[in-house]
Amino acid sequence: MSSTPVRLKATPYKPGASEEGAGLPLDYANFPFEFVHYPSGWEFVEGFGFLPSLSEIQAVPGVNGVDKSLSTAKARAGAMKKGGTIIEPGDRRLGEYADYVVSYPVERGNKHFCFLGTTFRPLPGGKFLPVPKPELLHAFRKLLVDKGVVAPMIDAVYSKLLEVENRGYTQLAKRRAPQADLDKKLARLTAMKAEWERLTQGQASDEDEEKAPAVALVPTSETKRIKSAAKEASNAAG
Repeated sequence: MSSTPVRLKATPYKPGASEEGAGLPLDYANFPFEFVHYPSGWEFVEGFGFLPSLSEIQAVPGVNGVDKSLSTAKARAGAMKKGGTIIEPGDRRLGEYADYVVSYPVERGNKHFCFLGTTFRPLPGGKFLPVPKPELLHAFRKLLVDKGVVAPMIDAVYSKLLEVENRGYTQLAKRRAPQADLDKKLARLTAMKAEWERLTQGQASDEDEEKAPAVALVPTSETKRIKSAAKEASNAAG
């Protein structure tokens, strides 16, 4: 069977819209979602740096307070109460990723919802394989940081990530893992430290500038002359 992508059209998700006609098999039907980011959720991705980990709020009726109209108001409120940031579809700061949730038609007027850029390849038995684009998702997550959609990672989270990586390196060394594996882990640790230093260097510069004491101006010869004349005038008046 051909391995070329299925010729199905993905469209940005718009609440209330419906898809008619043939599409993916019925068991591919799912529910719309939106991403949420929690402050402790970060990971290091080589080539992209530290990226926010994203969870989904799915509009599944009867789950997490979602009602029959697919309203996620209660689920959203619960996520925000836990410190989560909702990644709002349509947010102008997302640019080309504003419509990051797309849908494919499914039989009987249903839909399959997925992240922008996902395609499908046919499998034997009438099945289909979703083919996401990890690089596209990484770029999207980086944009969330660059545009200030999510708050920057704090040092406590960085320390935890570094601790996990250090533990992994130690375990590899104890197991006498191949040197190539040790080198790869060490390179990752080095890259993480370098990226964190790059991120915090700018912050440190801003803080230093804010804390810098006021600089006392050294009087010039003209300033001294004016002050001396003023003093003489004051003495003469006295």
